[in-house]
Amino acid sequence: MSRKPMLSFLLFAVSLSSCVATPNLHIVNGETQMTLSQSAPISRGVDISPDGNYLLTGGLNVFTHWDISKGILIKRYHAALPQIMGTYLTTAIIPVAFFSNGKYALSGGEDVKVWGLSSGTVIRTITDGPAASIGVSSDGRRVLMCDESEWAFREDKLIVYDAVNGTKIAEWEAGGSGGIIALSPDGEYALSSGGGGRKSIKEDRGVIHLWDVSSGAELKTIQGHSGSVGTKAVAFSPDGRSILSVGGSDGLAKLWDTASGSLIRAFKVSDDRFVGIRRFGGIVNGWVAFTPDGKRIIYMGSDASFRIFDARTGDEIATLVLFDDGKWLVVTPEGYYNASEKGAHLSEGPL
Repeated sequence: MSRKPMLSFLLFAVSLSSCVATPNLHIVNGETQMTLSQSAPISRGVDISPDGNYLLTGGLNVFTHWDISKGILIKRYHAALPQIMGTYLTTAIIPVAFFSNGKYALSGGEDVKVWGLSSGTVIRTITDGPAASIGVSSDGRRVLMCDESEWAFREDKLIVYDAVNGTKIAEWEAGGSGGIIALSPDGEYALSSGGGGRKSIKEDRGVIHLWDVSSGAELKTIQGHSGSVGTKAVAFSPDGRSILSVGGSDGLAKLWDTASGSLIRAFKVSDDRFVGIRRFGGIVNGWVAFTPDGKRIIYMGSDASFRIFDARTGDEIATLVLFDDGKWLVVTPEGYYNASEKGAHLSEGPL
C-alpha cells in the first residue's frame, strides 16, 4: 500500500433515493492532498465465498460477483424484486449467498434462484415465494429465507428449504424480524431480529431470537442492542459456537456465546450518523459476517464501506469500498491505502 498518512477519513451517506452512499475520503500529506468523492452502493445482501477470495453483493434488481483477491468485478446478474404493496419492507435489495462450495450463487427477491457462476445462467428455482433475506448452511443442503411482510399486522415468516430438491423443511412465524436473519453452519438453528423495522415496537428492536429449525421453537432471546434502531445485523461464527450482532444506534459489535446467550465481548464498529436511511419506507439494515477462517469480521453499514476487524481483539484492520464501475479502494487506520488500476481517477488531487 502507498505510504501516505491520512489525517481525516470521512464516510457518510447522502442519497436516499437510490440506496447509495457517497464516501468522502481525504488524505493529506504535507502539500499533497487527495480527495475522493464517488457514490458507492449500499448492500444488505452480501456473502463471502468459502475460500475467502470472492464476494457477492446485492443491489437494486441486480447482484454482483467480485474477485476480491485480484480486485476484479467478474459479472453482474439481474434478479427481480417482489412488487411492493405495503410500506414496511426493510429494503429493496437483492439478498445473495454462495452455494455448493462457492461454485453457485443464490439470489432472493421475487423468488429464490440458483445461478451457475461459471455459466452465468439460472440453474433452477428453489421456491417461487419472495425472499427478503437468505442464508445457507455450510454444507449447502439447507436454505433459510425470510418472507417479510410489508404490512404491520402480518408477521414475517422464516422458511427452511432443502436446497437440493426444493422441499420445504420447516416454516414458522417470527414476528417483525425485518429480514435480519442468519442460519447456523450446521443448518440446525436460525437467528432473527426486529431491529430497524417499524413493524417492531422500540423495546423489541434490540432482541435477538434463536430458533430451532426442526420445530420452529424459540430457544432463547438475547437483549442485543439498545436505541431506536436496535440490532441491525446478525451472524453465526463458522463453528456455530458464537453469535455476532451489530447495533444501529450504539454502533457496537457484540459477540455472544450461542449455548448460554452470555456476552463474550463488545467493540466499536461504526459511528454512523445515518442509521435511519430508508428505502420504500423500511430501514436499510447492515450486514456482518466472519471470514471463513473465523479470524476476521466484515461489517457493512449505511456508509457503503466494508470495515474489516480482528475478531479476537476488535481492532480495525482496513476499510474497503467497492464502486459500481468496478473500481475499489482500501484504506488502513494508519492512513495507508491501495486502489484498483483506475482508482487514481477517483481523486481530485495529486497522489
